[in-house]
Amino acid sequence: MPKHYDSIEVKKLPRSEVEIRGTIAAETVLAFKSSVLEELQAQTEIPGFRAGHAPDNLLVARFGELAIFEKAARLALSRAWQEIVERERLETLGVPAITITALAPGNPLGFTIRAAVIPSVTLPDYRTLAEERRREPRETPEVSEKEIDEVIWKIREEKAHTKLHKNNPTAQHHPPIAESNLPPLTDGGAKDLGNFSSLADLRAQIKDNLIREKEKREKERRRIALLEEILAQTETEVPEVLVESELSLMLEQLKEDLARAGLTLALYLKHIAKNEDDLRREWRESAEKRAKLELVLSEIARKEKIQPPSETIQKETEKLLVLHPQADPLRVRAYVAVTLTHSKVIEFLESAS
Repeated sequence: MPKHYDSIEVKKLPRSEVEIRGTIAAETVLAFKSSVLEELQAQTEIPGFRAGHAPDNLLVARFGELAIFEKAARLALSRAWQEIVERERLETLGVPAITITALAPGNPLGFTIRAAVIPSVTLPDYRTLAEERRREPRETPEVSEKEIDEVIWKIREEKAHTKLHKNNPTAQHHPPIAESNLPPLTDGGAKDLGNFSSLADLRAQIKDNLIREKEKREKERRRIALLEEILAQTETEVPEVLVESELSLMLEQLKEDLARAGLTLALYLKHIAKNEDDLRREWRESAEKRAKLELVLSEIARKEKIQPPSETIQKETEKLLVLHPQADPLRVRAYVAVTLTHSKVIEFLESAS
């Protein structure tokens, strides 16, 4: 298959980026001129001619020879970039920065392309690290009577508060609720607080819930400790495009959290006397860590051939598209695939032996 570019020079840059300098022959660019003219014909109305039938010379007169040549050059560059990626076996990330360095009809087109590529990731012996964490002794969480009493107090307070507002819907402010107004600590009072057969049953269920919460927190602590250990021993360069992507995700998450609280980002930033750039600077270290974790989990998935079933990906994609109908289905599917894959990697690490 003929190339759409002449010569290129590929230079590796820091932070897992590459710079490509090259040229495209003038006749190659000229071959794309007809495509540009066809597009302009379809979009342009010229008096005396039916839509899509304006002569080329009138289109050139209206838009200019150089502008049309530049459009053709960008089409040629787009095609050339696809070929460079394939021929040079580049695993790119994000959108490349393409700069035209020489542009004149009848002369070769000069260009520079700067792109982020998937970096090499040197992992530690993650199976051994996971096994060491898994073999660490685990203590059964303990729950004190005081902890149970505190939960019961909160439940009784909430019940009394709800009853107060039910009896007086217009009351916005009221004095602290006295203990005498709380549901009694009796079997009957326990039944009024929920699906409990007695006060002893209430205390037992609360104890079970507190134990499960502590077990969940301990599991999360061990998970984070394992991932931190793997991250610390992994060698890689995190591309800037991934860091920026994480920063954008963090900002979008903040906007969603604020919206749920009835606030806007503008009001929040005004309240804390900061702007978006300030937040990005503060979050940068965290974003770099998150981006590195993405690379680590993806590399483990590749090595262990971990991949969620396509039907599961499709099902979860459809669920998200119902919630976000304006979203790009391809982007949503890619997001779901990565999220599910990384979850399966973490499950694999927690059960690795």
